[in-house]
Amino acid sequence: MKQRDQYLDILRGVAIILMVFGHCFQYGNGTELIQTGDFFNYKIFQIIYSFHLPLFMLLSGYLFSYTVVRYQDNMTFLKNRVQRTILPIIGWQTFHYLTKAVSMIMNQEGLGFSFIRQYVRSWFTDIWFLWAIAYGSVIIYIVRKYLKDSCFIYLLGWIITFVTPDSLPSLHLYKYMYPFFISGYLFGKNKDRIKEFITKIGLQYLFVGALVCYIILFCFWRLNAYIYVTGYTLLNRDSAVKQFVIDMYRMIIGYAGSAAVISGTKLVYDWGVKRASATVQRKSAISVIQDLIAKVGQESLPIYILSCEMVHWFLEAYSDMFHFSYLITILETVIFIGICYWVSIFIRKVPFLNKVMLGGR
Repeated sequence: MKQRDQYLDILRGVAIILMVFGHCFQYGNGTELIQTGDFFNYKIFQIIYSFHLPLFMLLSGYLFSYTVVRYQDNMTFLKNRVQRTILPIIGWQTFHYLTKAVSMIMNQEGLGFSFIRQYVRSWFTDIWFLWAIAYGSVIIYIVRKYLKDSCFIYLLGWIITFVTPDSLPSLHLYKYMYPFFISGYLFGKNKDRIKEFITKIGLQYLFVGALVCYIILFCFWRLNAYIYVTGYTLLNRDSAVKQFVIDMYRMIIGYAGSAAVISGTKLVYDWGVKRASATVQRKSAISVIQDLIAKVGQESLPIYILSCEMVHWFLEAYSDMFHFSYLITILETVIFIGICYWVSIFIRKVPFLNKVMLGGR
């Protein structure tokens, strides 16, 4: 069995911790923060949301560069994508809406057609990140198999994202994620040459350059930089040029922030490995922390799915119990990740649940 890449697991762990923290910050600090949308104005929230989704998608594209070579025919690929991405979405939303239906029936509330419509719509909105992975992987599979993995086609696809409407549910998010997934895939495909280039310039210099670039770009972060606020299309805008500048800024800061985290994590990881090799008798504190984050990273997608559901089931429902506190947000993050981790481990042990809820991961 191939040994796991701990550094990659740590990166995934960092990405999922940031994502869960962001959700807890948004929904776990009281109803006033949610209703007013003031969470958008906090620097910690702005920092996380400027790059955590691009980072997650870059890693997903990179990992897909390893798995895409395994698919020998179209049906095998299609079956795998349905099982790994779409089935968990439908499975979790079915469970969520079944519990909601039971609650409504107990409260003598009618279900009606609108309830069914909400249920079907939730397939495309509530766990949208898996749809973004599905769309990106389908595009890469087709271009790789039938169009010689043409970078021109990938570039053309990116250009098309600007001139398509945001009318369908979460389409603006899928378009936003597209260049990062493709970039991650291309990095994985050409990793030897890219790593050789990074070695020549020095990883520490890449980290400093990316961090300085990110800090400079972050100084210009405004409310309209959020994808949730301004969307991702040039159509029907008062100023298409302004929208294009926003989209480009959002993309570049996503790359810069991700590059800083990826290179910085690698530097810390290498330092931790050296310290671990020097400490023969017992594990160093940094090694213990790295191991914990790596374990979280191994369950990153299940934790993503579960935490999204827990946000709906608990934080949104009981947000009036909380008041703004960084300490509470950190505690919520730790508790949510811990619960989601152990629930994902339990689900994996039940074949049917593992297939329906986690895609057989």
